[in-house]
Amino acid sequence: MTTHPATTYRCGTLTYTLPRLFFVLFWVVIGSAVIAVGTQLPSIMLPVQLKELGVSETAKVFLLTTIGQVLNMTVCPYIGVVSDWHRGKWGRRIPYIFLSMPPIVLSLVMFGLSGQLGNRLAAWTGAAPVTMTVVAIGLAMFLFQFFNMWVNSVIWYIFNDIIPVKFFGAAMAAFKIGLTAGPSLFHYFLFKYVATHPTLLYLGVALLYLVGVSFFCLFVKEGEYPPLTEEQLAEQTRPWRERLLGKWKGLGVFVKESFCGRIYLYRYCFTICVACAGCAGVFSLYMFQRMGLTDNLIGKMNGLVGIIGTVGILVVSVLLAEVVNRWHPLRVELYYYFYVAITLPLCLRWLFGVIPPQVYAGVSVAGSIFGLCLTGMFQICSLPSLMVLFPKSRFGSFCSMQALLRSTCFMLMSIVAGGVFDLLKAHYADKGDANFAYLYASPWPMPWYLLAVLFGYLLYREWGRNGGLKNYAAPASWEKSGHEVMESLSVRPVSPSALRRSLPCIDAVFLLFTILLPLYALWHCRWRTAGEPGLLRQYLVAPTILALVGDAIWIALRIRLVRRLRRILDGTEENCGLLHPGMVLVVLATYTAGILTTLYSNIFATGVLGYATNIMVACTLVCLAIALTLLARLEHGIPQPPELSPSN
Repeated sequence: MTTHPATTYRCGTLTYTLPRLFFVLFWVVIGSAVIAVGTQLPSIMLPVQLKELGVSETAKVFLLTTIGQVLNMTVCPYIGVVSDWHRGKWGRRIPYIFLSMPPIVLSLVMFGLSGQLGNRLAAWTGAAPVTMTVVAIGLAMFLFQFFNMWVNSVIWYIFNDIIPVKFFGAAMAAFKIGLTAGPSLFHYFLFKYVATHPTLLYLGVALLYLVGVSFFCLFVKEGEYPPLTEEQLAEQTRPWRERLLGKWKGLGVFVKESFCGRIYLYRYCFTICVACAGCAGVFSLYMFQRMGLTDNLIGKMNGLVGIIGTVGILVVSVLLAEVVNRWHPLRVELYYYFYVAITLPLCLRWLFGVIPPQVYAGVSVAGSIFGLCLTGMFQICSLPSLMVLFPKSRFGSFCSMQALLRSTCFMLMSIVAGGVFDLLKAHYADKGDANFAYLYASPWPMPWYLLAVLFGYLLYREWGRNGGLKNYAAPASWEKSGHEVMESLSVRPVSPSALRRSLPCIDAVFLLFTILLPLYALWHCRWRTAGEPGLLRQYLVAPTILALVGDAIWIALRIRLVRRLRRILDGTEENCGLLHPGMVLVVLATYTAGILTTLYSNIFATGVLGYATNIMVACTLVCLAIALTLLARLEHGIPQPPELSPSN
């Protein structure tokens, strides 16, 4: 009987069989989940602790974001370079993950015992216990963030060192599943104890981090790396003044190369706007509490949303990864942010009133299910969208510049956000409801996402001018031609016949909503409200009108799609562009979200909130029409310089 040797896969000096590779991926999931819980725990729990201590919003922002961003701009680049040059029997990444583990565990213990530490410091210094507790938290945060940057600097690089190229996508999917699953499970099962048992939670997670990271470093092995070159060895032995001067000159080259093309400026601005949109995220917990949600309900809601997001990454990785490649990662990223920008008017509705807490939590979970595929596609395309844009020879350099700009702007804008919320609290305190200011955390992202979409639009246009789908060449000042030729993805256009066959199915979705809305309104008024006067108009008129507006937008888009399909089938137009299928996806997502939002707002809210929501959904549909117009013309009229072709 003939036995066949098991298939092996290589990454450098590492050799894997398939079971061994699955074993490593298992520990990637476990390790990333433990690291995610440990490194995100302070951002989860400190808002509750700082609120009980009566800390100002600016001080909260300083403790929760500023310290970390300053260290991110300084420690991360240094550790990244040092780990590249490290050679040891444990590898070059694992030592930094392992050596950072004791200080991180110690800092988690300090967070848990901050009250006791504050009382001790107050007894020694004579200062107020609350003040010294905040000081203890600040010291623990500095220690935590300093060594947390060690982990964040190398954990993303280790997969390129230990995973065969063929399985890199699977490794990244496993890593992201761990990153989302760990905090999600913590929220679902343990967040309700944050206010009552903070010390126990900190100590428990510290022990989990100690054990989990130790096992990760034990079972995930790195191979042998090529020895350092003579130039690298000489660089390490040079006097520190010469090395400093050399790094200063290298910094000038780094800046000059990072801004050698307008397309990179658009990408940096796009990333900065997205980052600034999240500056008010530290106040989201307070917003939920102002809306009446209990800690238990907040934990269950965030946990379920995170678990659904994890499922979305898994589903997309298994079933839709080819679709992302087929549409192109840069396009998918643009689809996602267009959808986010379109739904922005809905962020204003909570300024006019709130709905029951259970309803809000249920709608949030339902919304995450609705956006499962679109969000999952965005998650797996975020890194590839950079890989197809930044020049391969300087990829790390361009990513570093982007991270540096993002961290700097996020830090500065977070301080501004803290000052703004302090002013809002003072304003509403005079009206007897200081916590109303936290409701502005929902509309805070609006201007930033609108700017992000603008820069994304300009980015895509500039990408097209540099060759686009077929022959993109990255601007490169270090090349004689001024461009570095990039390897193009194999982007396959959607089959016109398949799209034409799918149009009736989409028609059915719009028709179904238009028919079911009045039937549901009649049933609700008849059986649930006993036919109270005026409710039929409230439940029926506004949703039906908005449904008809959505139908009109779809009909206009459908006519344009059919005309383009005819030209493609006749051979008079090339089968490319964003008119499909991303536009159809955005239409369906926005339309369904708008109609369902209107429906539940009219059922569970009365008065100003119901009318305000109807107006905002109407604005959302107007934004949808504008977005469709932009997407439809995005790739038209872009010159394609022949000198950018790889064949040249």
